[in-house]
This record gives sequence, structure tokens and C-alpha cells, in this order.
Amino acid sequence: AEPTPLRLARLEAVVAPQARNRFTLRMASMVAPALARFAEGDLAALAKLRAACTALAIERYRTANGEPPAALDALVPAYLEAVPADPFTGTPLLYKRLDTGYVVYSVGVDRRNDGGDLRRLDPHRLDEGLEVRR
Repeated sequence: AEPTPLRLARLEAVVAPQARNRFTLRMASMVAPALARFAEGDLAALAKLRAACTALAIERYRTANGEPPAALDALVPAYLEAVPADPFTGTPLLYKRLDTGYVVYSVGVDRRNDGGDLRRLDPHRLDEGLEVRR
């Protein structure tokens, strides 16, 4: 499968070459936003799935070692082949230990690290992932 950041770049480039034809531009401008929202939803679901798989590896590590790892790299290679990639950036998922557990997350649609804030106060400015409370 094509790497996700490349898929996004290709999607964003769809409208630009069509600017020479008014009808094609009008049609593309109506369809492109819907395609972009669909792609963003797909990537958000993939980010949550990867975060859940990583959380399972963290729990296996915690069971064996008595506490969660300090960093996701500690899971490789015993619990994960590699740290899963953030589907929005292609870089490794992010991880933060909390007083109440931990959060594994992606930077999300805005491609900005909001520190693992998964609250849905603003659907366009949040990270995607999974928080585990203990």
C-alpha cells in the first residue's frame, strides 16, 4: 500500500492541474472537500487502530516489567516489530505517561502535536489515539 503521507499529498494535488478548465475545476472543487474529509476520517481510524495495538504491547510490557515503558522504543523488538507510524506524518506514534496511566497518539488532522489531548472540544484541532487509565 502507498504510504499515507504520500496518499494525502496526491489527494491535495488533484485540484491544481484541473484549473485550466472551468467545468472540471468547478466539479473538482465540489468533490475534493468530500474526498479530503473521507481520507481524514480513514486516517483517524487508522491512527486509533495503531494506538490500540501499541497500547496492547505496552500492557504486555507492563505485565512483564511492573510498569509501562519510559518510551515506545522499549517495546521493540520483544513486543512490536517497530513503533507504528503516525498515518498523518509517517513518523512514529507519540506516547506520554500520565499520573493516571498513559496516552498513545497521532498528531491528527491538523498535524500539530497537542500533547495527547484527545478531548473532542474542537474536532479540527485534536490528536487521535487512545488513553489508558489505571
